[in-house]
This record gives sequence, C-alpha cells and structure tokens, in this order.
Amino acid sequence: MNGCTTYRIREYRIAQIFSNVLLALLPLVFLFTSCVDPYSPKLDIGDVDLLVVNGFLDYSDSTAVVELSKTLSLGGDTARRPVEGAFVTIESDDGSSFDLVEQSSGQYTLTKIPLHRALQYRVHIVAENTEYLSDYAAIKLTPPIDSVVWRAIDDGTRIYVNTHDDSNNTRYYKWDFIETYEYDATLESVIKLVNRKPEQRPPDESIFTCWKTFESSKIYVNSTVQLQNDIVRDFPLRTIPRGSIILSKRYSILVKQRALSESEFNFLDQLQKTTEGIGGLFDPQPSQVEGNIHNVKGGPDALGVFSAGNTTSTRIFIGYRELPESVRVIYRNICPIDTICATAGNHSYLCVESVENLDGSEYLLWAHGVPPTGADYYTTTTPICTDCRKQGGVLERPAFWN
Repeated sequence: MNGCTTYRIREYRIAQIFSNVLLALLPLVFLFTSCVDPYSPKLDIGDVDLLVVNGFLDYSDSTAVVELSKTLSLGGDTARRPVEGAFVTIESDDGSSFDLVEQSSGQYTLTKIPLHRALQYRVHIVAENTEYLSDYAAIKLTPPIDSVVWRAIDDGTRIYVNTHDDSNNTRYYKWDFIETYEYDATLESVIKLVNRKPEQRPPDESIFTCWKTFESSKIYVNSTVQLQNDIVRDFPLRTIPRGSIILSKRYSILVKQRALSESEFNFLDQLQKTTEGIGGLFDPQPSQVEGNIHNVKGGPDALGVFSAGNTTSTRIFIGYRELPESVRVIYRNICPIDTICATAGNHSYLCVESVENLDGSEYLLWAHGVPPTGADYYTTTTPICTDCRKQGGVLERPAFWN
C-alpha cells in the first residue's frame, strides 16, 4: 500500500477472515463417518450475523476510518455485507466527539480531527437498532522500522523486517505490506490492427510492460514480551516462490508497521491462530476470539478492535539481476504461435487465417516481409502471452517507481 499512509479498512480484513473461519468449520460435520458415530458440531447459522468492525484512529494524519460489515452464513455466497446508514462517532475521554461520514458503502471516515496525545479515544456505533461502544484506546506511538531485508532460500526469496524500541515500551507489533512488481508479457506485439489493417504499434501504445500492485491479506503480529530487550530481528513477512513472475524484472515492497496494545495483540494473535490452525478438534474456535467493541444492551458483542496510533513505513526494491543464480529463474506461459497471411488465398505459409478476416481483437506479434502493410504474413498468439494487462497489471508506471 508512500510514507505514513492512512490505514483504510484493509487494516485487518476481519470480515473476510471470520467468514473463512466459518466456512472452514464445515468439514468437521463429515468427520468419522465410517467406523465411529458421526461428529456434527452445532453450528447455528443464525448466530453468525455479527457486526464486524475495523476501526483505526491515525495520529499521523488526524484521520479516522471505521468499516462496518456483517459476518456471513455457512451457505452464503456474498463476499462482504457492508452495514450502511449507521451513526459512527469518535469520542474522547474529555467529552469531545466527532461524527464520521459514510464515504462509501459501509466505510465511515473523518479527517482533520484535533487529536491530543494525552487523551484516549473510543468509537460509538449505532447500527440496525443496536448500540456499540469500544473500550477507550490510548494513542500508541510506533517506533521506526530499522530495515527490511531479503535473502534467497531453497524454494525462493524471503523478506524479513527488523525493528526495536530502546525504551522497551512497544513490545507488540503488527505489519502490513503493499507489493508492486514490474513484469513483461511473454511475447511482444509490435503490430496492431486498425480497421482490420496492420499498423506498426507506436512505443506509447506498448502493451508489453505492466505494473501490478496488491496488499497483504494475512495477519502479521509479533511480541517481544518474553525478551529482555524490545528487539524484533528477522521477522519473516513474505516468501516469493522460485520462478515467480513477481521477481522477473523489478519488485518493490512497502512495509507498514504499527505498535499494538496488549489487548489488540491478543485479539489479532488469537484470530491468526484460529484462521490458520482451523481444522483440528483441539484448535481454538471462533467463539474464543474477543475484541474490544461491546454491545451496550447486553447482546452479542461486535467482532473487531478499535485502536489509535500511528504507522511507520519503509520501502525496498529488488531487481532481477540482484538475485543469486539459484533463484534467478522465471516460469513463463507456453505460447502457441499461429501464422496470419497478408492476403486471402495465400497458403504457402500454412496460414490459419488471412488479415482481412480478422475481427480486430487479435494481437499480431511480427510482420514477415516488408512491415507492416507490405508483409507477406504475420504471426499471432494468445492475448495472455502478449498483453501484460491480461495478467492483472496496468500500463501506468507508479509515481514512486525509480
């Protein structure tokens, strides 16, 4: 996801994670179906209709972002159910309050909040005739990241983060990251079709090089409570498999770090164990995951955590040529090549088609003869092999790319 940016609701992705937990429990229904009595856990689908809250008050830029959604039933096919039309307020322990505005479906934000380091803050939510209050959260300041480093391993490249707090006051850490990589299509299209006529593709219309960006989706937390010094050394964040196109040309990762309170760490740590360890009879169950947002009227609490603090970040780049030979290998698409004749009836090149019969959506690679209109024939391949956008990237170079 440069600098200290606002944590949008991707902060924890708790709604998605919790839904995955519920779906993962389904196979337990079918355990022990042969020589022992079947085990059927009681899963009341109606009970999963919980409010999910992702909330963060960012001291870096005086911004609050709170996203509201609902958990999903086991049979549901909806990725997310945003809660719209709620009233969301940030309250401080000196009596001040600030109303958030619903900027998009289920996402409530406010900027330029007059925050004070000595105060504590909570979120107040009224949604679907139910009222919720979070515990008060102090503004937790985050130390800078010492370094983000990478090393080649047997099956790829691993990225680590290092940090510390000389005052020994942080102890609980969370990381997110945004990855961007530059890559090329397998083959380059230098000819394009305009009104079914071949033309040289100008450099500013190249579809050969793209950039793709995506954000981390897992929970990355760590504690140094058991250590004498508040130091995190070589915490593994990301492993890029050997041969991945991600490292085929140039790669960047922006790592964002945030200090956590003990309660927030416990929530995220438990949620991580639940989502990644689900499937065994002795694994922690979703009901054991508790946040800090409570139902005022005594009903089910919301799932999630509201917190306040700031973020620190560091970006690094990795070039393909920097990689050791052991991991400098890229697996590419297998690309079939077909021949397109310049004129109908020219079969001397075993053409599969002639240019005038193309519908204009084809990608022509090269002209053979006098290019482009005087060529005898052209070659073509599948779109994913020659248009880098077909692999999810965009043609625009990111502003931070250097």
